[in-house]
Amino acid sequence: MLVVMILALLRAYNNAQGLHVGFKKLQASYSPASPQLWLELNAPKISKAISFIYNNTLLTTIDEVSDISSTVQLSLPITERGKYRPTRLKLLSQFPLGLVSVWSYMQLSENFYVYPKQIKPNNSE
Repeated sequence: MLVVMILALLRAYNNAQGLHVGFKKLQASYSPASPQLWLELNAPKISKAISFIYNNTLLTTIDEVSDISSTVQLSLPITERGKYRPTRLKLLSQFPLGLVSVWSYMQLSENFYVYPKQIKPNNSE
């Protein structure tokens, strides 16, 4: 069992090694819609089962990231209006067996806004 754990740890680390995640943009929204975060993913080799977690909420899981640059769009779980300073985004991989987790944090530094709900004006004059 120890050999299986060691092999799972090495394979999990090897899966996430070299994965590059770059910030593209963060788009504000109008309540009750969620702000959108765009990230660019690059990997020197194929990385599998990469999960994105924000405030202990699973946003999405990417099945496979290859050496070709790809873009992922994430909806942040915030619908209340206001100005927000984002917390860390957790990148998690439990590939291949789910026995061990390999993770990294990405600190987002750009503030984002959720504007009040848009209401159509009355046409009474």
